Amino acid sequence: MNQHPVVFLSFQNVKADSASMMTAQLGGALQGEYMRYSPMIKDSGLPEEFILFRFYVKP
Repeated sequence: MNQHPVVFLSFQNVKADSASMMTAQLGGALQGEYMRYSPMIKDSGLPEEFILFRFYVKP
């Protein structure tokens, strides 16, 4: 039990007039969560090839 963390995301504040703006806001929300949990991900002991989201996030 408690071996795998669960991250709950809310997109309640993601509102846009176009698809490109919506995509940018969704990416920003995901990036914020990644940055919030990045210390835990880095210290997890996972091999680098399993941490795929790092390729898409610009710190």
